Amino acid sequence: MTNLEKIRKEKGLSQIEVARHLGVPQNTISRWERGIHYPKKDRLIQLADFYGVTVDALINNNLPVAPARTRIPVLGTVAAGIPITAEENIIDWEEISSNVAMEGDFFALQITGDSMLPYIAPGDIVIVKQTPVVRSGAVAIVLVNGDEGTCKKVFFRDNGIELRAYNTDVFPPKLYTRKEVMTLPVTICGEVVEVRKKVLP
Repeated sequence: MTNLEKIRKEKGLSQIEVARHLGVPQNTISRWERGIHYPKKDRLIQLADFYGVTVDALINNNLPVAPARTRIPVLGTVAAGIPITAEENIIDWEEISSNVAMEGDFFALQITGDSMLPYIAPGDIVIVKQTPVVRSGAVAIVLVNGDEGTCKKVFFRDNGIELRAYNTDVFPPKLYTRKEVMTLPVTICGEVVEVRKKVLP
């Protein structure tokens, strides 16, 4: 048991209560306590203040040391804006540096289809940082109408969101109105931060 879990239980708090206080998902607290991910300095300070202990009390003794690399699941689909991390839905694993892992929650996605050629080919793996907000022009994983996630460049227009492939000769840009964004819905699941080529050119 890590100090993060031990102190929480000593205070009689549930993971849900801690998550609500910090404004993070419950599974984030769980990953911290199991040593899968590691809270950043500002989060450690928040936790220490909430628990009424020092930061040293949270990180000393039996808190595991972050490994040099962190494994993240490679998924075939993304549903409801949240990666499907059940074991049967994980098709492989990739590694990212622990320094990168501390910046947020990440998953990987295997690309299908050729809409993002020539830069992202079918079979390539994209490393995705979970976030519902990206800058205009970013490559993101977007869920449309509850279907599998699609990898596209995202542009924010006055009248809606445009999803644009690299391969525009075959896949013309698609504009979703503000109403469609809300009703379909169109949901941003995360930003692509790295492409790992798995298919030789």
